[in-house]
Amino acid sequence: MDIDTFKPTFLIQIEGQTLSADITQEITSFVFEDNEEELDVLELAVTDRNLQFVDDPLFQEGNEIVARFGYVGNLSPRKKAVIKDIDYDFPEDGDPTIH
Repeated sequence: MDIDTFKPTFLIQIEGQTLSADITQEITSFVFEDNEEELDVLELAVTDRNLQFVDDPLFQEGNEIVARFGYVGNLSPRKKAVIKDIDYDFPEDGDPTIH
């Protein structure tokens, strides 16, 4: 398998557990805001077609997230965050999503 070194990538751990491929492939949005005068913000959106993540102990308020992002071979230093808010979106059309 060829590795695309020009494709943005990220590595995420929650509570010390690296997210498996079945979860990371469902991440539809990854946003990190580096704030100098406020707390940094990390936002994820995860598609949850089968509602398998709704009660997953990883996606709970208070859990620590460690993320690295960038490109293959050139990832950022570790960024730490704590899950503060979890929102569930259950649209009439489309897949349920966790934010």
